[in-house]
Amino acid sequence: MPQNILTGGRCRLLLDGKRMGWAFGVTVGEDIVQEPVNVIDNLMPAEFEITGYQVTLQANIYRVPKKDLVASELWPKSGRTPEEVRRMLLDFPELAAEMWDTYTSTPVGKIYRVKPRSRNIAVQARGLVSNNCQFTAIQYADEGTSGI
Repeated sequence: MPQNILTGGRCRLLLDGKRMGWAFGVTVGEDIVQEPVNVIDNLMPAEFEITGYQVTLQANIYRVPKKDLVASELWPKSGRTPEEVRRMLLDFPELAAEMWDTYTSTPVGKIYRVKPRSRNIAVQARGLVSNNCQFTAIQYADEGTSGI
């Protein structure tokens, strides 16, 4: 059996240095935003121009009592007044995320300047409860990129 295939059982996710052992699914998205250059009297774009770059991180994390996202410092606290809420959101620090191959002890991906975006809790009859979290980030680098 080949030992060079990365599997979920071998992949460790660290979010701001904290091991996310309760995550059962992680998706990192990297988008190069391109806009069509449309010209008069031509139905096809003349070309596509790059206008942006976006990185997203989604993690599905089992809900563990007394280990919520706020207590783990992965989500901003809630304030009592609108001013406190605004301050908590604006002052929340950027995080860093890393994926490691535990078999070879090498990093396979790093996500830089991660900020929380949304979270949902999923409760199903006869199912495990999970927090589905989405984060935005500034850059993603894998082992083929010089940033890792």
